[in-house]
Amino acid sequence: MTVGRDARFRGPRFIGNAGLSVGAGACPPAAHAASHENGGSDEISVAGLSGELADPQPPKTHATSHQNGGSDEISVAGLSGLLADNQNPVAHNTSHQSGGGDAIKLDDLAAPDDNTDLNSTVSAHGLLPKLGGGTTNFLRADGAWAAPGGGGTPNVGFYAYRASRNQTLNSASETQVEFPNDQDDPGNDFNTTTDEFVAPTTGRYTFSASAQITLAAAGRVELRLYHGSTCVAEGGSRTNQAETIRCSVSVVRQMSSSTTMEVRAFQTSGFAATIQNANLHFSGAQLRAD
Repeated sequence: MTVGRDARFRGPRFIGNAGLSVGAGACPPAAHAASHENGGSDEISVAGLSGELADPQPPKTHATSHQNGGSDEISVAGLSGLLADNQNPVAHNTSHQSGGGDAIKLDDLAAPDDNTDLNSTVSAHGLLPKLGGGTTNFLRADGAWAAPGGGGTPNVGFYAYRASRNQTLNSASETQVEFPNDQDDPGNDFNTTTDEFVAPTTGRYTFSASAQITLAAAGRVELRLYHGSTCVAEGGSRTNQAETIRCSVSVVRQMSSSTTMEVRAFQTSGFAATIQNANLHFSGAQLRAD
């Protein structure tokens, strides 16, 4: 049987290229990236892959893991820079007090408000010593409260006298003059038992005294003012016969608190003399408090 030329093309007809080999090279697949994306028919999970993705990935919400007590807690102790939000400081007031590690000087603070917060009272210190009370005292340069000197009604003074009975004055013997009565003495600063004035405060004082002394013969009579044990002034007179002599003495003296001033008498007649109670006085007042 003679086979015709067309006989080689007989047989089944192949459609497409499925199952065919096209030679040594492989054919590239058609575009199919969508099949591997989220929700695609051949989705790929990166959970099992190693290596670093080419594109930066936004992290899932995980702030709580870095907060206090979280699984990946972050301590700011090892961080540098300034936190974005204001922080509540821990208690540290002692560090700003005197002797503290961060003491604050009063004169470095801003000017205070115009209020009474720093005022002194009789029971509490402000920015000056506790108030002494009253309406007349002032604060001295040494930080002490004191009564002003001069002007106004004196608050320290006295007038001592003897209302009755005379006093004997022996010759050539200095004798302290007795003043059992006292008036015009608001502070009771004259002691009628010891017959002396006791200075209540340090300051400048003025004193005067006068007496009538009867001599039995010629002689000299003197009145003397003693500041403590020191004679600071004297005044007297001499007579050539027996008679009553009036004498007086005065002084302005700086005195310390609690020191004393008294009057003493002296005569040289050789006989006992008499200090008359009439016209006998000893007075004094504070001129200035220091």
